[in-house]
Amino acid sequence: MPVVIGAVIKEGKLLLTKRQDWDQSEYQKIKHLPWQIPGGGLEFGESVEQCAVREIKEETALDVEVVHLIPKVFHKIYDNWHGLFICFTCQMKDPQQSVVINSEASAWGWYSLAEIKDLPTLPLTYSIAKLAFAQNLL
Repeated sequence: MPVVIGAVIKEGKLLLTKRQDWDQSEYQKIKHLPWQIPGGGLEFGESVEQCAVREIKEETALDVEVVHLIPKVFHKIYDNWHGLFICFTCQMKDPQQSVVINSEASAWGWYSLAEIKDLPTLPLTYSIAKLAFAQNLL
């Protein structure tokens, strides 16, 4: 299953959302509502860049553009599901635009890498965040 992640960085902080509808029965090892970087499944006929822009818009109402491909494909296996994560850094088209989360999330916030390290996050979030921050400095 291809999953596209869009790491939006603003003023040295990364946008995270907190899952509202996390189905813990599917992922028995995760016992909290974890923070995550916005993203989601690639739709048929969609480019990975289009997917990143669409998912961020759906989940946060932000209009973004893809800046960099993060040069690593991550993967995670849960029972019978195997996700391949293609990740990008993105920037807001209008830095003054407000975040408005959809029903998938219960909260959102801008976090530094040090803050992300201490948050309860989905697996891979911190690893992706480290590369996103490094890529953002190029």
